[in-house]
Amino acid sequence: MRARKLFIFIFFFLVFTFLSQEVISSSSEYETDLVITAYNIHLRPDFERNLVKVAVLAEIENFSSISIGKTQIMLCTLIDTGDLRAEVKQIFWLRKGRKDPLNFSIKTVKNPFDAATNISLYELFFREPLKPREKVVLEFVYTIKGKSIKDSFPLGKGETKELYLISDFRWLPQIFIPAQKVGQFNNIYKPEWTLRIEYPSLYVAVVDGQLIKKTELNGNNVEEWKSIIKGFPQVLIGQYEKVKKSEGKFTIEIYTPKDQEIKEAVNFLSKDIFKILQLYFDLYGDSGSTVYRLVASYTTWGGHGLYMGQVIDRNYLKSLDLFTIAHEIAHTWWGFLITSYGEGSKFLREAMANFSAAWALKQIKGEAYFVNALRGFKTGTFCYYVALNRVDKQYPLVIQEGYDPRSIVFKNYQKGPLVLNTLRFELKDELFFQCLRAVVENFKDRNITLSTFIDTFNQVSGRNLTPLFRDLCWGTGYPIYQLVHFESVKAGEKYKTIVRIKNEGDIGVLCPLMLSTINQRIVKWFKVSGKKDKEFSYLTQDKVINVVLDPEMVAFQYSPEQGVKLWESLDESLFGLRNWAWFNKSYACYLRGKYEKAIDILSRYLNEAKELIPNIERLPVFGVYRFVRGFYYLAINDEENAEKDIKIGIPFLFDSLMDKNIMFFFTLTGVIKEAEPEKNVILILNKITGKDFTLEADLDDQSRRQKVNGWKEWWEKEGKYKKLNLKELKNIKQI
Repeated sequence: MRARKLFIFIFFFLVFTFLSQEVISSSSEYETDLVITAYNIHLRPDFERNLVKVAVLAEIENFSSISIGKTQIMLCTLIDTGDLRAEVKQIFWLRKGRKDPLNFSIKTVKNPFDAATNISLYELFFREPLKPREKVVLEFVYTIKGKSIKDSFPLGKGETKELYLISDFRWLPQIFIPAQKVGQFNNIYKPEWTLRIEYPSLYVAVVDGQLIKKTELNGNNVEEWKSIIKGFPQVLIGQYEKVKKSEGKFTIEIYTPKDQEIKEAVNFLSKDIFKILQLYFDLYGDSGSTVYRLVASYTTWGGHGLYMGQVIDRNYLKSLDLFTIAHEIAHTWWGFLITSYGEGSKFLREAMANFSAAWALKQIKGEAYFVNALRGFKTGTFCYYVALNRVDKQYPLVIQEGYDPRSIVFKNYQKGPLVLNTLRFELKDELFFQCLRAVVENFKDRNITLSTFIDTFNQVSGRNLTPLFRDLCWGTGYPIYQLVHFESVKAGEKYKTIVRIKNEGDIGVLCPLMLSTINQRIVKWFKVSGKKDKEFSYLTQDKVINVVLDPEMVAFQYSPEQGVKLWESLDESLFGLRNWAWFNKSYACYLRGKYEKAIDILSRYLNEAKELIPNIERLPVFGVYRFVRGFYYLAINDEENAEKDIKIGIPFLFDSLMDKNIMFFFTLTGVIKEAEPEKNVILILNKITGKDFTLEADLDDQSRRQKVNGWKEWWEKEGKYKKLNLKELKNIKQI
C-alpha cells in the first residue's frame, strides 16, 4: 500500500515538474514568442506621388518551446496620424535557397489606444511551422502612402519637402502585441538593422545609425547604413543643407533649411551643444558614437530624439530653446541606450530627459537656471493654471487603474524631474550620479523596468530606497510643510533655535529651511512624516530672526499659497513657445498688483508669437489673451488700449457660446468664472455693449448657432465701431 502511494506521489510529482518546466520553458523573455531579430531594408521615396516604396527582409526567430504556424504583423498602425497607411504588395517566405509567396489575410481589431477606432493587421500563415529556436526570413514588399495634399504624412510637410519616418509610425513590420497601454512600452526585442536608401541628389538623408557607403546613380544618392545600437531605425530625407562642426572628440552634423535666421541660431547654440554632449558622456558613459546629428525641421512637432541625434521644429531653434535640445540629446541614453518597458516606462525616458536637461543647463547657465527649471516643474505639477487658484489633481508616474494614462504621461515631464531631484537630495550629488551611471553601464543596449532601476539604486547606494520610490512614483501624495512656530533664545555663548514644522500632506521628503540671522543665512535640512509635526533644534552664533521653509521653492512639497509666488518668480527664458507659461506669469504679476509688468510679459509673448505663428489672430487662445490684456490695461486706467484688446476678444466670446473648448480657454484665464460660464459671458456682453444677448434654456443646437451667428454679424457690421462701456466691465470684477 505504501509502495503504491509512493508510486502515485512520484507520478504526480513528475507530471507536475514536467508541466512546470513546460510552462517555464515556453515563457518568453519578451512579450511575444516570435521576435524579429534583424531587418534588411530597402527604401525609396517618391516625392511627386507622396509615397515611399519599401522592401524589408525580416529575420524571425521562435523563442518559445512549441512550433508556431502563423503570426500577426502590424504595419503603419497604432499612431493617430489620420493620413498614413501601408499597402502590402507581396510577402515572401525565404528558406533553403527558395523564395515562395506567403499567404496572408487582413483582419481588424480594436485600437488599444482608441476604442472608437480599429487597426488593420496582416495575419501570416507560415509554409511550415517554425520550430523552437528556428529562424526564417520573410520579405515584405509594400508602399507607405500619404494623402495628395501638401501638409500630410509621410511626405511634403511644411514649406519644404521632407520624408520623416519615426519609429512611432511602426513603418517597419512588427509582431503585434495585443496588450498595449497608453504611456507604457512593451518588452520588445531590439533588432539589428541595415538600410539602403535611394533618393534625389538635391536632398540629404539623416539616419540614426552609421553611414557605410554613399554613391550617386542616375541623379540619385544611394546610401547604405547600419545600426550602431539595437532598435528601430528612423529616417529623414529633406531639402536641407548639411554643415559639420567639430570640437574635441565630437562632431555635430547640422541639417538646416535655407533660412539665415536658423543658421545663425544653430551656430550660436552649437558651442553649448558640445558642452551638453560632453557632460552626458561624463555623467552616463560613452554612447558608442561621437557624431551627433541635428535637423532643423519644418515639421511642427517640437523635438524628437534619435540615437545620437534629434529632429527639432525650426521655431524652437529660432527662439534659442536650449532646454528642448538638451532634453532630446539626453534620449540617446534614456530611451535608446537604455530602453524601458512596463511600469514606469515614461519615467525612465521623459523624467530622466527633463531632469538631465535641467542639470546640463545648470552647468552652462548657472545655479539660478536650475532653480528656475525646478520651479517650472513644480508649477506644472501643482498649479499649472494659476488663475483657477487650486492645487492640480495629482497623478502617479506609473500607469494605474483609476488614473487617466495621458495625464500620467504629462506628469512624468513635470513631477518626474522633481522626484529625481528628491532622490538627489537624499543621496547627494556624487552617489546619485553613481547610481545613474551604474544603470547605463550594467544595462546598456538592453530593456529595463523601473524595478530594475530601483534595484540598481539600492545596490549602489547601500540603502533601501524602495519605500521612497513607491511613495513618489506609484503614489500621489506629497508633503505640505507649514512653519508652526520658532523661537531663538540665548544658550551660553550661542543661540538655540527651536523650530516646529507641521506636515499636512501624506508623505515626507527632505526639504531645506533657511535660518536668517543679522549676519548670515544658514541652510539646514529636515523631514517630517505625513500628517505629523516635529520639533527641530539648531545652535547658531547669532540670534535667528526669521525661518523660511524651502526658501528657493524647489523641493517636492507644496501649499496653495505658493502658487502665485512660484509663477511670479519664474524667469521667462525657460518658457520658449509655451503660451500658458507666459500667460500664467503675467496673471501672477497682475494678482500681485504689478499691472505694467503683467502687460509687458503678455505683450512680449503676443508679439513674438505673431512673428512665428501664421494667422495667429484666428486662434482662440490669441483672442482670449488679448481680451485678458484688456483687463490689465483697465487696471492702469488705459481705456484706449483696453478697448482695442477687448474688441479683439469679443468675437471669441461669441464663439465660446457655441464651442466648449473656447469657453474652456476663457475659464482657464480667470476672466470667466468656472461656475456658470455661459451666464458670465452673456453678462459681460450685455454690460459692455448695452445690447440684450439672451439665450433661452430650451434652444436646440441649430437654433442656438443661428442666434449667436446673428449676434456675430451685428458685431462685424455695427458693434465693433461703437464705444464700449468699460466702466461696467470694471464693476464686474471678474479677475
